[in-house]
Amino acid sequence: MLRAIFILFSAVLLFSCENNNEIDPPAILSARTVLVYMVAENNLYKNALQDIEEMQAAEHINGNLLVYLDAPPISPDSIPCLFKIENGNIITIKKYNQQNSASSETLQSVINDAIVTFPAVEYGLVLWSHGTGWLPEGVYDDLKKTNASKLRSFGMDNKNEMNLIELEQSLPVHFEFIIFDACLMGGIEVAYQLRGKTNYLLASPTETLVAGFPYTQVVPLLFAQSIDYSKIAKTFIEYYESQTKDYLKSASLTVINTRELAALANSLRQLIDNKLITISDKTYNLLPYEISEPVLYYDFFSFLRQLTDDETVLNQLTQIYSEIVVSYEHTNFFLSNLALTNTTGLNFFVFPFYEENLLSEYKQLDWYSDTGLVVKK
Repeated sequence: MLRAIFILFSAVLLFSCENNNEIDPPAILSARTVLVYMVAENNLYKNALQDIEEMQAAEHINGNLLVYLDAPPISPDSIPCLFKIENGNIITIKKYNQQNSASSETLQSVINDAIVTFPAVEYGLVLWSHGTGWLPEGVYDDLKKTNASKLRSFGMDNKNEMNLIELEQSLPVHFEFIIFDACLMGGIEVAYQLRGKTNYLLASPTETLVAGFPYTQVVPLLFAQSIDYSKIAKTFIEYYESQTKDYLKSASLTVINTRELAALANSLRQLIDNKLITISDKTYNLLPYEISEPVLYYDFFSFLRQLTDDETVLNQLTQIYSEIVVSYEHTNFFLSNLALTNTTGLNFFVFPFYEENLLSEYKQLDWYSDTGLVVKK
């Protein structure tokens, strides 16, 4: 996540669970409980504090806004804590022992604590940390030949990470929405793996700047009686477009209707089996979502449309796209020189070279199992 590159905020107020009273469970079932799961035992800690501050400033929260924060051991917030934000105040729900928050066991435990304490008609989840799409632990940095990026599959707790399959298996309930405030999670592999866990997935196919979501503006939208997902995406992009420096006008957000993803996989499998689309050795016009080399993530639907000249198939792919992508909002460029104009909002992984171990990992994903689609440069 590019959160580690730009520090947009200089004033940071320290937060601590230690100074708050614990809360009793409500007697009335709420309409919605939203959990923001912040894996911040890393270089994003100050940004986590800023985002919590933004949440405290949010109004019209018709439900339960819960936050789990795991911060560095040397910080004032060294004790992992689950708390509620209510009327701008922080109210402790539970304190934890030191634990690896980038583990499926911890994530599942915290979600269970949240929904048992604040049961609701429906639930939303915000996953906040570093991210690298579907990639397993440590692979992104290895492929980029650097340890400077500090990007992770999802989450980074000290040096621990959580892979996509572990993440999917750790989610104990079905969510109305899952939001990734993390880099590169807006991909077909991620969305398809999580299709049974949420109705809508909101994520960026590009990296994400340190500011992440503008929570003061977005939180009320998450608690609307009828959530306008397109408005959330527009609000996200408007925040970045309002920045004064051009390189900060860098953002993308896709709203994915996961219930339509099975139709895509079934169609692709049939098209591949019937040789109506074929992947050859020809050079494709791959639209990148990254700047640093080697580029690993490219635009998915623009690639699919290059696999056939059949007008009927192209129309079929266009129809499927319109049903899956509810909204895709983006700035014109990312970091001033990566054009996003012709992208369609879903990334996919392209193998930079053949590597048996990585290919074996990829084949464990539901996306590969159901489509058999692997793309190599």
